[in-house]
Amino acid sequence: MQLFIFRLIFQEVKSAKAYKILSNYVLRCESLKLDSQARAVRLLAFDYVYDDVSLSFDTSSQDGVVSSMELFQQYSLLIRDVAVDKTPWDSPWLMTLFQFERDGENVRIRPGTFLYQDYRTREPSPYQSAEDLGHATVTLSREEFAQNLSHALSVRLYSRIKDKDRTMSRLRLFDPCIPIVVHGSCRGGHSAAHELDVAWFNRRARYHLHHIMILDNLYAFGLLDDFPSRVRNQR
Repeated sequence: MQLFIFRLIFQEVKSAKAYKILSNYVLRCESLKLDSQARAVRLLAFDYVYDDVSLSFDTSSQDGVVSSMELFQQYSLLIRDVAVDKTPWDSPWLMTLFQFERDGENVRIRPGTFLYQDYRTREPSPYQSAEDLGHATVTLSREEFAQNLSHALSVRLYSRIKDKDRTMSRLRLFDPCIPIVVHGSCRGGHSAAHELDVAWFNRRARYHLHHIMILDNLYAFGLLDDFPSRVRNQR
């Protein structure tokens, strides 16, 4: 299964079908939740799936949206767990996934990796050319590395949440059909909900609760940590 995931990702098979396979059959597999190395594969697959939220989210039905939100919440939880890890250099699965290594009391990040690119974007050196920057390793103190890792993941998750919100803002699947409510009938031609029963209410509640949990996972370590921003976004 891990080989299948790597093949999809590194061949850049970006399609709704590929995302559906990963979402429905791979990311829900219990074996990927057990050992630590499998967590690396799971997080890599999640990040690949949500590289294009418009393709990865099932917006064809209320159940599909809720299921997609549940997976996205698991993705945000994995990122949060990495970002709040106080000693990531002691986690073999994190070292494998992000390709960093211990250097005495410091941490060394390698060119061509996600953390290296993030660091060079935020901390450009005035003494090195762009060509040199692409090949020079960077050694950071453990404290600085932990801060950089948390910041990079915060930006990553926040960008995914914004993409999700843009995709979800166009949905009307959970909105009640007003003519049904007022007149008891409707001519159709829209996606608003007509069966306003307990199941509809529960799906709508689960949708909003997942959204709140996703934001809470971001606020546990992320950029937007003031209380007014939390309340405003959760609304």
